[in-house]
Amino acid sequence: MVFKDISDAMASLTLESFTLRQFAFSTLADFVKVLDTWRHLKTLQLDSVDISTATHLSVSALEHVLKLQTPNAPTQTSEKKANLRHLLLRSNSSALFIPILLHSRSPLDLSSLTSLIITLTSDNYDSVVDLLRCTPNLETLELEIETLFDYEAHVQHKDMIDLHSMSSLRALSLQISVLLARTNPMPWLVPFLSTAGPRTTSQNYHLRALSTNRPRLSRFRHSTTPSWVEEPRRPSHTADVCGTAAL
Repeated sequence: MVFKDISDAMASLTLESFTLRQFAFSTLADFVKVLDTWRHLKTLQLDSVDISTATHLSVSALEHVLKLQTPNAPTQTSEKKANLRHLLLRSNSSALFIPILLHSRSPLDLSSLTSLIITLTSDNYDSVVDLLRCTPNLETLELEIETLFDYEAHVQHKDMIDLHSMSSLRALSLQISVLLARTNPMPWLVPFLSTAGPRTTSQNYHLRALSTNRPRLSRFRHSTTPSWVEEPRRPSHTADVCGTAAL
């Protein structure tokens, strides 16, 4: 009943910015129901937001949930979608959230996205690649890579995030948590940066590495944090590389 009261209250609001932190939806259907109320958003922050009963979601299951929970949702050919400009997504369930956000029944148009902060994991990597292919106007990208990310599993060209296709990108931030003596990001990092190709405009880059002795999903302070996101606490052992380069 509490969740229904919250979702009903949100449906009566016209929000341009929404932030949700440290929250777990009971089911995917609950998330979809709240999503259906975000018809005017420009900024969305889902920070440590998960789904308690998270499982693999097939295409047919996704269609079923969306049709059931959003019978009057906008589509690509009907009601105008909200032009989302800024997105922060730190979640263990982002592999479920992203296909829903990109779906034609989503009330959000991610093609207008200019700023993205997202946690990169082995589980959500393919979904993040799909998301980046749908954000041609992205200007600022921050990837927070989890400690247990499998770098060697994503070195093939077909799996690589393509910076060259991001023609509007002006600032790139990589935040890497390195497990001492067990993690080597270079086999993935070098090919990833090599996808930039020749550029005619300068771009800001920021690389931060955190050394740790045990696996954990790290939180970092951004060197140039956008005004629309609150800075988390800085860890004690970091190495920073910042600069401007024609990537």
